Amino acid sequence: MTPVVRNMNSICSKVKQRRMFKMLLDKLSGEYGDFLLHIEIRWLSRGKILQRFMLLLSKIKQFMLSKKEDASLLDDPEWLFDLTFLTDLTKKLNHLNRELQGKDMTIAHVVSAVNAFKAKKNIFAAQVKRKKFCIFRLCRQC
Repeated sequence: MTPVVRNMNSICSKVKQRRMFKMLLDKLSGEYGDFLLHIEIRWLSRGKILQRFMLLLSKIKQFMLSKKEDASLLDDPEWLFDLTFLTDLTKKLNHLNRELQGKDMTIAHVVSAVNAFKAKKNIFAAQVKRKKFCIFRLCRQC
């Protein structure tokens, strides 16, 4: 997560760089016209930040290279795989978090959701050991 935050802050913390990156995204017809300025991300929003970073990875790399900044980490296959795994796993944790919220939630619903996630966690672990990533969409693509 630290390199992602560092790269985002490098782009977003300086007004000129942020404006230039926004222009690059507009020129390349990016889905996101801008990054969110990140100082301290709560863990619940990290999944969205990671997903956005993954979607913009090639554009971020292109921008960093145009600024003559070190983008070697963004080409490292091992780091990229770890990042995709973290992104997929955080997405699953955020889904569990959403399941546990709501006015009509009873303790039975909460216990059921937590137990279901525990069972899924065992399946996740077994698949990772076998290097099967059908549950992890970004890992499978990576």
